[in-house]
Amino acid sequence: MITMEIEGENPSLKHNVKAFWNTTPCGTFLATRKPGTKEYFAEIDRLRYYCYPYAYSYLPKVAGFSEYAGKDVLEIGCGVGTDLSQFAKNGANVTGIDLTEAAIELAKQRFDVMKLNGNLLTADAENLPFKDNSFDLVYSFGVLHHTPNTQRAINEVHRTLKPGGKAFIMLYHKTSFEYLTLLARKAINPSRWKWTVQEAINYETEMNKNKDGPTNPLTKTYTKKEGLNFFKGFSKATAHVYWIRIPKIGKYIPNSLTYPLSRLIGWHLVIEATK
Repeated sequence: MITMEIEGENPSLKHNVKAFWNTTPCGTFLATRKPGTKEYFAEIDRLRYYCYPYAYSYLPKVAGFSEYAGKDVLEIGCGVGTDLSQFAKNGANVTGIDLTEAAIELAKQRFDVMKLNGNLLTADAENLPFKDNSFDLVYSFGVLHHTPNTQRAINEVHRTLKPGGKAFIMLYHKTSFEYLTLLARKAINPSRWKWTVQEAINYETEMNKNKDGPTNPLTKTYTKKEGLNFFKGFSKATAHVYWIRIPKIGKYIPNSLTYPLSRLIGWHLVIEATK
């Protein structure tokens, strides 16, 4: 059950969310090359799509990066522009927003070094600075479970989509192997017994833990039913589950087994909806 304290108005919580992601924009914490260089962004791409255990190899096909040439695409929470640049390379007219200045600055550098066109700006997912009926696709991957009022953000997705436009939204999945292992780690670690489940989720779900700065203040998880409830205003919505990470032994398990497991108890709850 998500409490109203989290799903309602909470300016201080949103401020803390912004402060956390400003310290280490999503996707950069494992990168070793010089920030802002072509090699730096290529390394981030490789880690995201190809390198176990972080790779989301299913994503390019499922997200349809190549299917929106000439279409208007908005990414909410674009980070350093990793996925957004895939849409741009395939001919989409792209706009990316992020809550943090640090991410947008790196996204602009990425688009510059890759010689891509895009409109990149800082903005709040719960209050998008765009007119109604502006986009053919609104895409957001692993972002809207970090904003205090996820329903308001989904309402903004609906508002800014053109009639018949598509939403592609990934939220973290509660009925998942990842969530169960998170609870297990809390149970066997005495130092975490005093934590609430929400505090454990916040700590465990983001790998870029800042030892000298703010820690992750908010991550929410949802069942399929809870996720689909956000999309009641859409004409159609479907939910599918992807991606499972099994520590230490996962790379030795054949895809013929991990794929069906990921579709049942995966960590990524992907909702595709039509306005």
